[in-house]
Amino acid sequence: SKLEPQNSISLPTSPCAESATVQRLHVLNNVKTLEPEALKAKLEDHRPGKNFILLDCRPFMSYNMNHISGAINLNCSDRFNRRRLQQGKVSLADLATTREGKEVLKKRSFKEVIIYDDSTTGKDRITLGHPLLLVMVSLVEDQKEPSLLIGGHREFHKKHKEFCEHTLTQSLTSRGISPSASCPSLADVDSYPASKVLPFLYLGNSKDAADLSCLEGLGTTCVLNVTSQLPGYHEERGITYKQIPATDSGHQNLKQYFEEAFEFIGEFR
Repeated sequence: SKLEPQNSISLPTSPCAESATVQRLHVLNNVKTLEPEALKAKLEDHRPGKNFILLDCRPFMSYNMNHISGAINLNCSDRFNRRRLQQGKVSLADLATTREGKEVLKKRSFKEVIIYDDSTTGKDRITLGHPLLLVMVSLVEDQKEPSLLIGGHREFHKKHKEFCEHTLTQSLTSRGISPSASCPSLADVDSYPASKVLPFLYLGNSKDAADLSCLEGLGTTCVLNVTSQLPGYHEERGITYKQIPATDSGHQNLKQYFEEAFEFIGEFR
């Protein structure tokens, strides 16, 4: 017979809908809720021995625009990573988008975890397959004490924006770029630099894909070309190219290429 570790919580793992519902109820029963005012009080408490962390479960771009001070971003909002987390192929530390965040999660020296997304208003809103539920499952299995921030980032920022950080705005300002310039017109696309979407992923144009110095400067090892024409310019220099034969048209069906693109990005991540 299989022996369970003494200090672990065993959760239902059957794929049937009934078992999944039981698992959801079990997990949510182990999750507390936290109002924005209560989180503000915690952030104001500078006494030593504070033992909680904040997990931001929104997309990296949203996190980079604005997040609660000290929060660790988890890249769990896209279908690819949700599936990997659900299958147990990655840990929460693997999904952290910064090196510092990964180190904190790997040390596991925390007990209380406050999690939030954009605007979830209560535990009853968290359905099967919801990114927050997948994160909660991992935390409960690891015997942590998760709390859901009621109203998410949106509500907290509305009431206590002085406890939030404008990472992207600060970065643009420090480079002498107006925040309003972060959304270029179509005429500027060809001259606009590659933009960081995730810690390992940049969005660029055909000029970037052909510019070896740009690719090397970003530490690029592979390029996904979404075009019917662009060749693999620097394959002899160790850069792997994959072409998705899509046209730049509003009538182009891109959905048919999603899985192929996900697999390519995941393979070289």
